[in-house]
Amino acid sequence: MACVHAEADDAAVLTRALMAMTLRAVWLAVPEDPDERLRRARALELDSIRQLRTQARSLERLSLEPEIPPTVLDERIAELERLGEAGIPPDEVIACGLGDEAIYARIYRTTSNAAHYSLFTALQGFDAGSIEGEIESLNGLRIRFLDGDPARAEEALVLAALVYVAFLEHSEVVVHHGVFDRARDLLEAHVRRYPRQ
Repeated sequence: MACVHAEADDAAVLTRALMAMTLRAVWLAVPEDPDERLRRARALELDSIRQLRTQARSLERLSLEPEIPPTVLDERIAELERLGEAGIPPDEVIACGLGDEAIYARIYRTTSNAAHYSLFTALQGFDAGSIEGEIESLNGLRIRFLDGDPARAEEALVLAALVYVAFLEHSEVVVHHGVFDRARDLLEAHVRRYPRQ
């Protein structure tokens, strides 16, 4: 939907999220050793519970009642840490371990401004160049949203498709779905229609 309306930043953020989820899912599923898969599942659980604990503590500081008390979460965290879990590695480490450094560099790094919505990114969305006379207040400043960016939105869509095809390639080993070759061919055909950027 974001690409239809040429909302390039939205599409970039969604593509980045898709890439992060895909990397973690593949990282979790790819080991043939069942013990290693279990260890990775526990690492993912540890990260998730740590995030829940942070949320729960924030709610308690506001005198709100979290769904799961932090003390319950502390117990599970301690249990996982006793088992030697440290949490999942950063996305960049996972990408490099899977041989997806190029995808990481192209998607994750180039979407940081949009994902973290820096001030620079926010200002790109406005045209604040029209000031008439001396301004005593903001009434003299005309701010309008700029139009979408169809080229960047299209690029984000192609990158999202690339992430999906990479996921199909990695998951073929585990799931044996048989659709990787067809998906790759479709993506290549789509990309060939556009000039190289």
